[in-house]
Amino acid sequence: MGIFILHLVEEEIHKVMDEFHNYVCGGSYCWRDTTHKILKAGFYWPKLFGEVHTYVWVCEKCQKFAEKQK
Repeated sequence: MGIFILHLVEEEIHKVMDEFHNYVCGGSYCWRDTTHKILKAGFYWPKLFGEVHTYVWVCEKCQKFAEKQK
């Protein structure tokens, strides 16, 4: 039995990042947690790590939370 990974096309990437960062099992996660959740669910695309990092970096909710931590 092998591991199946769904390689996403450009149109699906933003939706998957949005779902796993904002909606799946709660609220916003850091880019590493979001990336690992996406990989564990079996999704992949070539620029996964960089795109998720950028997506989370500009997330308004994450920026507000980061200010409260300081």
